[in-house]
Amino acid sequence: MKKTFISSAILISMFGIAPQAFATEAGVQQATGEGFYIGAGTGMGLIEESELPSGSEHDAHALKLEGGYDFGNHFSVYGGYGYMNDFGLNDGANAGLHIAEMGVKGDLNVTDNLSMFGKVGGAYIFADNTDGDVFKKENAVVAAGVGLEYQLTHAVSTQVGYDIYADIEKANGGKTDLHQVYWGMSYKFGQPETPMMVTEEVVKTVEVVEEVPSRAHYVLPFQVGSSDINEYGAFNLNEVAHAMLANPHLQAELIGRTDTSGSDATNQRVSAARADAVADYLVSKGVESDRIVVLSVADQSPISQSDALLERSVEITLL
Repeated sequence: MKKTFISSAILISMFGIAPQAFATEAGVQQATGEGFYIGAGTGMGLIEESELPSGSEHDAHALKLEGGYDFGNHFSVYGGYGYMNDFGLNDGANAGLHIAEMGVKGDLNVTDNLSMFGKVGGAYIFADNTDGDVFKKENAVVAAGVGLEYQLTHAVSTQVGYDIYADIEKANGGKTDLHQVYWGMSYKFGQPETPMMVTEEVVKTVEVVEEVPSRAHYVLPFQVGSSDINEYGAFNLNEVAHAMLANPHLQAELIGRTDTSGSDATNQRVSAARADAVADYLVSKGVESDRIVVLSVADQSPISQSDALLERSVEITLL
């Protein structure tokens, strides 16, 4: 058990240092969904009853710690530590398994918040045998898994999954597969807060009195030289479109901007392309084009003098 606490402490310390070392990139992560993440889970480890002597304990409680780097919304690398205690044999022998693994993971979106994932990698398994030998002391095996992930906020997600560790050598020379099912939570660093539309309430006198939103303000960041709408931008634009469709009197003013890194001609072209991309997205969601005013100012009318990410943006004002 002492090994468990030491390994866990080292892993948690590594995860705590990594986000600070890359703090200068937080702005880019905010725009792209990239970032370091950590997670923890609990579940059960299972070995087929036929692989152990009759009367043996073939299941054990499992704990998992995981961390890694997400390169976007579809690919990440990960490393993790897991512990399962006391697979027991009928002769009194038992074993706890310490599992260190690393690999790659791919994600496929099912809905805006739900995704499926698959992962593959390698694992090193240390068997902490007591009162006899159950498994070979050390094993290097192939690890794979699948699962579902639900995004609760931009930063927090919950997962359910299934992992398999293939061909673990037993002390008697045979081999067995270890199956694991689990539930967990994860947190991704450097993500924007879940946006809220700030509104002013006014009273409009018609046949009935109702309170309607009259003004809202958004700033959507872009990557350097890009005019593509990323997932974060689409999330916010869906809110803008919903507000405009629900309130036909609202109009949107779009102002495309760039930072100062390009030439005047390039900056004007890129700022116009960003504003046009936002306008096209709103029109694709059902907003009439004559309710959208499109402007581009390149780097000539900055929002901030010191924040380049804020300047690579489209500013949206609902009027």
